[in-house]
Amino acid sequence: IAQNQDAAGDAQSAMVTCQQVVTQFPKSYAAPIAAYTEAEILLRGFQIDEARRSFNMVVSQFPTSPAARMSSGQLSRLGGQVPQAPQQ
Repeated sequence: IAQNQDAAGDAQSAMVTCQQVVTQFPKSYAAPIAAYTEAEILLRGFQIDEARRSFNMVVSQFPTSPAARMSSGQLSRLGGQVPQAPQQ
């Protein structure tokens, strides 16, 4: 839903949807994807500090997810400090 909202030009609604998914379904498969999508929307909106915080949150809350790996890559490109995922 959030991706459709974003594609339709409604980034604000997409971000709200992403936040709802993370808050209401934090253990779901969709939660890290929603959190990453929110960070990407912030980045596209040139809200760099907020995007960096969101990417960091994805890495810390969902360390084993593909979204965490993508977030780490974005943090590296942004020059942000990349948190270390716990060893498995």
